[in-house]
Amino acid sequence: MKRNKWLFFALLVVAGVFAFTAGDAAEGEYKLPVKEVVVYPNGFSFLVHEGEVRLRDGGCVLDFLPQALRGSLRVSTPASGVSLEQVRAFSEKTVTKIPLEKKEDFFRENTGKPVQLLLADGEFVSGNIKGFIEPDLLVVTVLHDTGTVDQVYPVDRIAAYYFLNPANLEQEKSEDKRKLLIRLRGGDRNGQYPLVLSYLQTGITWFPEYILDLRSEHEAELIFSAVVKNDLIDLENTTLYLAEEGPRFNGEISPLVVFGEEKDPVYLELTPGGTRAAVKAFAGMEETTLPSLRVYSLPSISLKKGMRVVLPLFHGVIRIDPIYCLDFVQSGHGGGYSNLPVWKGYRLYNESGRRFWLEGQVMITSDNIPLGLRRLPYIPPQSSGEVMVQTDSSIRARVEEEEFERTRRTMLFQGREYIMVKVRGAVILDNYKGETVKISVTQRLSGEVTAAGDQGRITKKAPLANDPNPQSEIFWEVDLPARGEKRLTYVYQVYLPGR
Repeated sequence: MKRNKWLFFALLVVAGVFAFTAGDAAEGEYKLPVKEVVVYPNGFSFLVHEGEVRLRDGGCVLDFLPQALRGSLRVSTPASGVSLEQVRAFSEKTVTKIPLEKKEDFFRENTGKPVQLLLADGEFVSGNIKGFIEPDLLVVTVLHDTGTVDQVYPVDRIAAYYFLNPANLEQEKSEDKRKLLIRLRGGDRNGQYPLVLSYLQTGITWFPEYILDLRSEHEAELIFSAVVKNDLIDLENTTLYLAEEGPRFNGEISPLVVFGEEKDPVYLELTPGGTRAAVKAFAGMEETTLPSLRVYSLPSISLKKGMRVVLPLFHGVIRIDPIYCLDFVQSGHGGGYSNLPVWKGYRLYNESGRRFWLEGQVMITSDNIPLGLRRLPYIPPQSSGEVMVQTDSSIRARVEEEEFERTRRTMLFQGREYIMVKVRGAVILDNYKGETVKISVTQRLSGEVTAAGDQGRITKKAPLANDPNPQSEIFWEVDLPARGEKRLTYVYQVYLPGR
């Protein structure tokens, strides 16, 4: 058994040598390393490859063709007196030898070949391999005096095997390899020159993650990290620029990289519309800016295709203020609502002149004890945002309403008669805390609000389908006194179906 495992391992080692050789770029073809990547949180990325190439009669071949977005692929050279003449995409058949790493693949690839087996009990068997049955049964056609018979041997019973003819250690795979032919004009037609390739593509993206540890009611420790997901290409000593939200790109793939008989445009999975981003003048700082775009700069990042990484972006103490929020939708009129949930949260201040905090998930803790997972809003420099944490039972809220007028005024809506009703109401807040707190209240109802006390801000919106009434919103932000009560009054009118 040990001898069998050693023999199979030796075969795999030999096969691996062949595979490594086949995976290299062909002579005269180049793989330009990725020097810079601008990564957007919507799944798109802008890649910049740079490297040296040697021309042959004015041209060179890049052994890959990126699935670039339409209009984004660009090839250039900074060499003096040399310019781009042509970029040509083409496809050619290539045969790749893949090592047979699994025993079942190895035996199936060598089906029909003569083999000699030494079994664990000392029996010697000669025959031809007929097949392999999962998970570990080798089928051999054995020649006897009376003819041939198919025998099944568990792999763990085979101490050693010997192929009378050379065994196949690799499997050939034919595929269409797509490449780029670059032609330059000027200079030495067989000289060596720097080349730059850039394009937009999906496959690398990043996600913001936060931890907010509350130290007091006015101070918190914020940890901001980026989770980078690479499903596109190997990155080695690459500078990453993690961009804020804003830029949007059309997902149509360039016709330069589409082969076959496609009549309609081909789109990537993500297809929001928008503009292109320019990549130049990076300062190499922890955070820098592009025209109308803020980015975090992270040099010397190595990340293989298929890997993910967490990169710290910000860690520090920030200023916060406690806030309380009541937000509810009123579905009826003239009735009361009790035990409405009041949320406690915090207003976070980004007092940096440069750092941005992207919208993302935040874990809120107190003394490292989790209080909840919420969404942190986008907070640009010198701005603030709010995060709700949990409901607070020490502040109670209820609604009281009464109808005070029912007019004869009617309206006809979708063939039905409606009458006007006027209602006055109040949102009543009771504070059982020993301190004054600031609370924001948002009330949404069906009808037209005509008055709101305590400087309530009224917003009138369009009616819903099959409803003659506009939708209204009232917003208050008031101080709620310690161990006291606050009544936020309002008046609205609503059309109700007539009898």
